[in-house]
Amino acid sequence: MGDDIPVIAIVTINFNNLDGLINTLESVNIQKDTYFEHIIVDGASTDGSVEYLRNFNSSENIKVKIITEPDNGIYDAMNKGIKASNAKYIMFLNSGDCFVSEAVVWQNNFAILENDFPDVIFSNIIFGKTEKPTRVWRPGEMKRYKLFLGWMPPHPSTIVNSQLFERYGYFNTDFKIAADYDFLLKILVLNRVKSVYLDMLSVAQEPGGISNRNIFQILRANAEVIKSWRLNYSWTPFWIFLLKPLAKFLQLKF
Repeated sequence: MGDDIPVIAIVTINFNNLDGLINTLESVNIQKDTYFEHIIVDGASTDGSVEYLRNFNSSENIKVKIITEPDNGIYDAMNKGIKASNAKYIMFLNSGDCFVSEAVVWQNNFAILENDFPDVIFSNIIFGKTEKPTRVWRPGEMKRYKLFLGWMPPHPSTIVNSQLFERYGYFNTDFKIAADYDFLLKILVLNRVKSVYLDMLSVAQEPGGISNRNIFQILRANAEVIKSWRLNYSWTPFWIFLLKPLAKFLQLKF
């Protein structure tokens, strides 16, 4: 089994988030009934993460690769994880984010085979604790017009055919916050790749992502979104900056 090419690789990046890393790895380690790859990229953390990874033991059905070295930001680390993988598909589960059950990888693996190896497959995510989420994001099926209204599949639950990175390029490290948005915009709007939506909960995302950390990060993220539209399309639908906060409000759990 160790020489087989896995269908899915999970890429986890981490920097000085030991508690989040432990939670993430535990949720990966309990995945059942399928063989997959786990690439862990640590940016030379100083909080004990590196020592924890040195002593980490994974389940027998998981092929683990660990990279611990300085990087040039989250997207440089993600690119390292992509390039280190041999799998057919890539999924990003960053430190602090967790699978909601022990069957998530198996369900995605089965859906990839059942849908004849689509370019992209994505599902629902929640924010906060699995037992008591603060927000639930059910993106629904991909429709191209929805991207012009601010819609985008949730990055933590989006699985991408690894050949797309070779064909259309890796994450653009000129972006510090929105390179994942830029990549998805490029493949979904500009190149119209085939996608499949799974109506199931898959990931609990840790609150306080880099794009929402404070007002300055929000403004920078919006500026990078504008830049991405200009790079990938002839104009920018500026109304998305009003529609995106409204969509998030409607997802809140009161």
